[in-house]
Amino acid sequence: MRRYVGFALAGMVALWLVMFLPPSASTIALALMVGVGAAGGTVARRWRELLALAIGTMLGTAASGLTQGLGTGGPDLAEVVNGTATVAVVVFVAGTISFFVSFSRRPAAPIERVGDDADR
Repeated sequence: MRRYVGFALAGMVALWLVMFLPPSASTIALALMVGVGAAGGTVARRWRELLALAIGTMLGTAASGLTQGLGTGGPDLAEVVNGTATVAVVVFVAGTISFFVSFSRRPAAPIERVGDDADR
């Protein structure tokens, strides 16, 4: 459970930082989303950790969007919802690709043999 919370908090903090980028820096924000997904997919042991990462990034993006929306001239609620869903999908897809690439590189676990032939 601690790993899931850690993945969610890492995603939340990373994408909360997008709030400080100007709107013209969308390429940097996209690179940050893909980087967070790829880094999370590399260290994830189970696919549920990727799901926790995507939920955390969704919460971080929603928090930053709502914080900016409270000010004058900020995004409206529809833009926040659309951006939040997009961020979660991009992070989850990047994390899934990275997860399967790193999973295929790991060596196979040794086969444990039990019985009379195990000592040979």
